[in-house]
Amino acid sequence: METASSHLSSKAVPLVITGMHRSGTSLAASLLQSSGVDVGKRLMGASEFNRKGHFENLDFVNFHRSVLESQGLHEAGWTLQDTFEITYPQVQQAQQIIEQNTIAPIWGWKDPRTTLFLDFWANLLPDAKFLFLYRAPWEVVDSLLRRSPIDKDIFLERPDYAVQMWLHYNQKVLQFCERFPERSLLVSVDSLTHQVATVITAVNTKFGLDLAHPDSNIYDQSLLHTEISKTSRPCLIQHYVPEAISVYEALTRKEVAMLQSEVDQSWLTALELSTGLDWAFQDWLEQHRLRHELKTLQQGQASYQQHREHLEQEVSRFANESASLKEQVDILATDLAAARHELAQAQANLAAREAALAQLQQHQHQALAELQHQREAENQQQQQMIQQLSESLTTAKAQIAAIETSKFWKIRQRWFGLKRKIGINR
Repeated sequence: METASSHLSSKAVPLVITGMHRSGTSLAASLLQSSGVDVGKRLMGASEFNRKGHFENLDFVNFHRSVLESQGLHEAGWTLQDTFEITYPQVQQAQQIIEQNTIAPIWGWKDPRTTLFLDFWANLLPDAKFLFLYRAPWEVVDSLLRRSPIDKDIFLERPDYAVQMWLHYNQKVLQFCERFPERSLLVSVDSLTHQVATVITAVNTKFGLDLAHPDSNIYDQSLLHTEISKTSRPCLIQHYVPEAISVYEALTRKEVAMLQSEVDQSWLTALELSTGLDWAFQDWLEQHRLRHELKTLQQGQASYQQHREHLEQEVSRFANESASLKEQVDILATDLAAARHELAQAQANLAAREAALAQLQQHQHQALAELQHQREAENQQQQQMIQQLSESLTTAKAQIAAIETSKFWKIRQRWFGLKRKIGINR
C-alpha cells in the first residue's frame, strides 16, 4: 500500500488514540490535547453521554463511516468483521485527510472505529504511534446499554452483542500490540483517571515526546460510571463469557508490562470472592429490594397524591377568591376611572373658572386704571375750573372794588339811600 510519509513533515509525529467505544478515548484525547497534541480543528461536539465533548476529528470519523457504510456495515462500527477492502479512491481520500491535518509537530486523532482499521493506518503512517484505551467489559456493556435508543435497539436484538463487540475490539488491540510493541502503548481508563502523570510520562518515554502535564480540571469523576462493578454483572460475564475475562486479564498484564507500574486489579479479587451461588442470587435479592423500594415509593406517591389533591383544592379556593377579588378590583377600577373622569372634568371646570376669573381681574384692573385715569382727568379739569373761577372771582372783586371807588357807584349808593329814606322801595 502506498504510504503518505512523503506528505508529512520530517519532524511531525502522528499519535493515534483509539480503543473500544466507551473506554475513555474521549478523556484521553482531551488530556493529550491539553498536553500539546493537535487532535484536529473540526471536532465532534458534546452530547448527553460526552458532556465535555467527544474530541473526535470529523475528517477521520466521516472517513471511517463512509468505508463502513460502503460495505453495508453500521456506521458506528458495530461489526465483527475482521478485515475491510479499502479502495484506491478511499486510500487517496485518506492521504488527503492526512495532509490537511498534519499542521503541528505532534498531531493525531481519536476515533474508536480506528481499531477496525489499525493495519490500514499503520501502513499508511509508518511513523504513527498508537495509544490504546481499555475498560472493564461490564462497564463498557453497561455504558452502551445506557446510550441512545438507536444504539440500544442494536444490542436489544442481541443481548450478548455488546460483549462480543468488546471482545472483538480488544482482541484486535492485543494483536496489534503483540505485532508492533514499539509503536503501541496500552492504558486502562482507571490508570488514566488515577495516574495521569504516570501515563503522560509513559507516552513521552515510549514515543520520545515532550508533552506537558495536562490541566487537572479536565477530568470530572462524576462522568465515569463504575457502579456496575459492585453488582453481579461481572460474575455473569465470567460465567457466560469467560473469554472476555481472559482478554481483560491479558489487557491488564500487557498494561503492567508497558507502563512498568502497578495498575488496579481489584476486580480480580472481587471475582475470586464471588464464587458459588452468591452472585446468582444477587439479582433475586435486588428484585426484592427494588420491590420494597417500589412499595415505599407507591405509598409515598399515595401520600403525595393526597397532598396534591389538597393543594389542588387550595388552588381552586384561591382561584375563586382571586376571581372574586378580581371582580372587586374591576369594580374599583371602574369607580376609579369614573372618579378620575369627574376629577378631570372638575379640574377642567376649575381651570375654565380660573381663566374667567383671571380675565375678569384683568378687566377689573383695566376698569380701575381707566377710572383712575378718568378721575385724574376730572380732578385736573376741576382744578383748572377752580383756578379759572378763582381768577374770575379775583377779576370780579377787582372790578367791584373799581366800581365801588368810581363816581357812578357813589351816586348810585346815595340814590338807594335816598329811596329808603323817602320810602321808595323800587
